[in-house]
Amino acid sequence: MFVACLPTHRNAVMSAQEAPLLVSRICSAWRVIALTTPSLWASLHIPGYFILKRPEQRIPAMTRWLQLSGVLPISLSFELLDRSVPPRPFEDFETLCLLMDALAESASRWDNLVVQNLVTTVPLGFANAEAAILKSFEGEGVTLSVLRQLDVLLRTSSLRTLILLLDSLQPGFDGSSDLLDLPCHWENLTHMTLKPRHCHGGLPLSRVLTLLQRCPRLVSFHVTPNDDNTPDWDRYATSIPLPVLESLILFEPAALDLKSVSPLLDTLFLPKLRQLHIPTTSYSSAQLDQHQLFPDLSMALEDLLIYLPSYTAPMILQALGAFSNLTTLTIQTGYQRQWQWESGAHDADVEPCSPEHLLELLTPSPEMVLCPKLQSLELGDRGPVLKGTLEQFIWGRIDLRVGFRRLAILRDGQNRQLSQEFSVDETQMFRSQGVEVSLPISLSNHGAWGQPTPWTSLSDGWPSGQ
Repeated sequence: MFVACLPTHRNAVMSAQEAPLLVSRICSAWRVIALTTPSLWASLHIPGYFILKRPEQRIPAMTRWLQLSGVLPISLSFELLDRSVPPRPFEDFETLCLLMDALAESASRWDNLVVQNLVTTVPLGFANAEAAILKSFEGEGVTLSVLRQLDVLLRTSSLRTLILLLDSLQPGFDGSSDLLDLPCHWENLTHMTLKPRHCHGGLPLSRVLTLLQRCPRLVSFHVTPNDDNTPDWDRYATSIPLPVLESLILFEPAALDLKSVSPLLDTLFLPKLRQLHIPTTSYSSAQLDQHQLFPDLSMALEDLLIYLPSYTAPMILQALGAFSNLTTLTIQTGYQRQWQWESGAHDADVEPCSPEHLLELLTPSPEMVLCPKLQSLELGDRGPVLKGTLEQFIWGRIDLRVGFRRLAILRDGQNRQLSQEFSVDETQMFRSQGVEVSLPISLSNHGAWGQPTPWTSLSDGWPSGQ
């Protein structure tokens, strides 16, 4: 029962408002049970600046917490940033060493380690920590030079998941070595995520391919690419084998030139691919072979993200017509890219497909059913969509009786007109048929700086009053 009270999507925190500390303070009997149940203490989020505000109390408390986990593998997340003012690294290096040496004492049991905003010199004790069973390492807001100081962790042969959010993924950005020079056992990795903090800091596409050649066991590969220098595709006469890769996601704001999509996918052998998210720029349809957009992916793919203004209606028909097993479709429609379609053209075979036209194509008819197994459609709002078109699409999918369950049209805060499209009674009627219709508004929330708490840097926010 106590273990069920722990947070499921992040590590526990040093606060009496949450388990495990909460359940240990109910009564003496519960306290005994809590203090003798190692699994309650096998995860911990450590906001460094919160600990270092009162190190004489909080470092021993952290040490005791980790001791209570016994011999179990532990999951730790560690963040070091002064958030009481605009962000800066913590400057008391001597006290920092005490904290990180205390952490390093449990290194032999680290199973999952998240390091955030560690932008200073890494204390020697932490840098030399032997984490023999480490399976997952995440570095967020760190530099390549800091990662090189943690090479003893990256060299661990047990490492299977590597997640890096760096200033840039490009070689030499901060005067340090190439990302590909990190001493990982690349051949052992099964999950990898690489994202830059800066919008132009994506990994060059040629480096993406080199990385994939080193990682044949990947199950998921999520990366922000940089398509400024198109690879020499003729160099890859033999496909790069990725026999168990199920998820390939290319993050925005970077986007591939549409003409790079086909050679990229042709270069990769992806027999198990289930999820493909591939943002693109638009490109002159006259220069694109529409029949080779997504080669050899039709049978397996279940989850697809595409950028609608990159495609004409015939291209959408060709691309989606091949995906008979597609269950989840995400359509992006934002304004942020520069269009390169032929000026002055007004033919539907040349102009980008609109959201309205896409819904018409996806509405089942006696002549055609695109994506017959579709269960979820998320559509960005770029231009008006008529209520009648929405209703025909929803009822057409319901009549197929294949389990369509969700339609979401995501709008920014400047365009709220669709919020009145369906009444409460209408949405309840769709819900009674098993379909959730939502028109969420995307609002920016950058948070605020404040005094450090046990929840500092956690994405789900802090409890009220903190």
